Amino acid sequence: MTDKIEELIKLLRPPMVLKAMLDVALKTSVADKEKIPEVRQFLNKAIGPDHLTEIMANVYSTHFDEEDIDVFLEFYKSPTGQKSLDKMPVVMNEVNQQFMAIVLKNIGDIFK
Repeated sequence: MTDKIEELIKLLRPPMVLKAMLDVALKTSVADKEKIPEVRQFLNKAIGPDHLTEIMANVYSTHFDEEDIDVFLEFYKSPTGQKSLDKMPVVMNEVNQQFMAIVLKNIGDIFK
Protein backbone atom coordinates (compact mmCIF):
# COMPACT_ATOMS: atom_id res chain seq x y z
CA MET A 1 0.00 0.00 0.00
CA THR A 2 2.97 2.33 0.53
CA ASP A 3 3.46 2.75 -3.23
CA LYS A 4 -0.18 3.68 -3.67
CA ILE A 5 -0.01 6.24 -0.87
CA GLU A 6 3.12 7.74 -2.42
CA GLU A 7 1.31 7.97 -5.77
CA LEU A 8 -1.69 9.60 -4.08
CA ILE A 9 0.45 12.13 -2.23
CA LYS A 10 2.17 13.13 -5.50
CA LEU A 11 -1.26 13.70 -7.05
CA LEU A 12 -2.25 15.87 -4.08
CA ARG A 13 0.65 18.24 -4.83
CA PRO A 14 2.21 18.84 -1.40
CA PRO A 15 4.00 22.07 -2.41
CA MET A 16 0.67 23.60 -3.45
CA VAL A 17 -1.00 22.29 -0.29
CA LEU A 18 1.79 23.76 1.83
CA LYS A 19 1.46 27.15 0.15
CA ALA A 20 -2.32 27.17 0.65
CA MET A 21 -2.00 26.13 4.29
CA LEU A 22 0.62 28.80 4.94
CA ASP A 23 -1.46 31.46 3.18
CA VAL A 24 -4.42 30.82 5.46
CA ALA A 25 -2.33 30.44 8.59
CA LEU A 26 -0.33 33.59 7.97
CA LYS A 27 -3.34 35.74 7.07
CA THR A 28 -5.16 34.72 10.22
CA SER A 29 -2.34 34.56 12.75
CA VAL A 30 0.35 37.14 11.90
CA ALA A 31 -0.66 40.52 13.27
CA ASP A 32 2.15 42.46 11.57
CA LYS A 33 1.37 41.89 7.89
CA GLU A 34 4.79 43.23 6.89
CA LYS A 35 6.36 40.21 8.63
CA ILE A 36 4.42 37.67 6.55
CA PRO A 37 7.20 37.14 3.94
CA GLU A 38 9.76 36.58 6.71
CA VAL A 39 7.50 34.17 8.61
CA ARG A 40 6.61 32.35 5.35
CA GLN A 41 10.31 31.86 4.54
CA PHE A 42 11.00 30.55 8.05
CA LEU A 43 8.06 28.11 7.93
CA ASN A 44 8.97 26.90 4.44
CA LYS A 45 12.43 26.00 5.74
CA ALA A 46 11.07 24.44 8.94
CA ILE A 47 8.35 22.36 7.29
CA GLY A 48 8.94 22.22 3.54
CA PRO A 49 7.19 20.03 0.99
CA ASP A 50 9.21 16.91 1.85
CA HIS A 51 8.22 17.05 5.51
CA LEU A 52 4.60 17.73 4.56
CA THR A 53 4.70 14.73 2.20
CA GLU A 54 5.82 12.54 5.09
CA ILE A 55 3.09 13.92 7.35
CA MET A 56 0.42 13.41 4.69
CA ALA A 57 1.55 9.81 4.04
CA ASN A 58 1.38 9.00 7.75
CA VAL A 59 -2.05 10.55 8.17
CA TYR A 60 -3.51 8.89 5.07
CA SER A 61 -2.12 5.47 6.03
CA THR A 62 -3.58 5.84 9.52
CA HIS A 63 -7.09 6.81 8.44
CA PHE A 64 -7.63 5.04 5.12
CA ASP A 65 -7.32 1.45 3.95
CA GLU A 66 -6.08 0.27 0.56
CA GLU A 67 -9.57 0.29 -0.96
CA ASP A 68 -10.02 3.94 0.07
CA ILE A 69 -6.65 4.85 -1.43
CA ASP A 70 -7.61 3.13 -4.70
CA VAL A 71 -10.81 5.22 -4.86
CA PHE A 72 -8.87 8.40 -4.14
CA LEU A 73 -6.37 7.55 -6.87
CA GLU A 74 -9.13 6.95 -9.40
CA PHE A 75 -10.83 10.22 -8.48
CA TYR A 76 -7.74 12.43 -8.43
CA LYS A 77 -6.59 11.05 -11.78
CA SER A 78 -9.94 12.01 -13.34
CA PRO A 79 -10.60 15.43 -14.91
CA THR A 80 -12.94 16.32 -12.02
CA GLY A 81 -10.33 15.23 -9.49
CA GLN A 82 -7.69 17.37 -11.20
CA LYS A 83 -10.08 20.31 -11.29
CA SER A 84 -10.81 19.88 -7.57
CA LEU A 85 -7.07 19.98 -6.84
CA ASP A 86 -6.68 23.11 -8.96
CA LYS A 87 -9.59 24.89 -7.28
CA MET A 88 -9.21 23.64 -3.70
CA PRO A 89 -6.82 26.36 -2.46
CA VAL A 90 -9.14 29.08 -3.74
CA VAL A 91 -12.24 27.33 -2.38
CA MET A 92 -10.69 26.78 1.05
CA ASN A 93 -9.45 30.36 1.17
CA GLU A 94 -12.94 31.67 0.40
CA VAL A 95 -14.51 29.37 3.01
CA ASN A 96 -11.95 30.53 5.57
CA GLN A 97 -12.50 34.21 4.77
CA GLN A 98 -16.27 33.90 5.07
CA PHE A 99 -15.98 31.85 8.24
CA MET A 100 -13.60 34.34 9.85
CA ALA A 101 -15.82 37.27 8.85
CA ILE A 102 -18.73 35.65 10.71
CA VAL A 103 -16.56 34.85 13.71
CA LEU A 104 -15.13 38.36 13.90
CA LYS A 105 -18.57 39.93 13.46
CA ASN A 106 -20.00 37.88 16.33
CA ILE A 107 -17.04 37.42 18.66
CA GLY A 108 -18.02 40.47 20.70
CA ASP A 109 -21.27 38.78 21.73
CA ILE A 110 -19.30 36.21 23.70
CA PHE A 111 -17.77 38.88 25.94
CA LYS A 112 -20.95 40.81 26.72
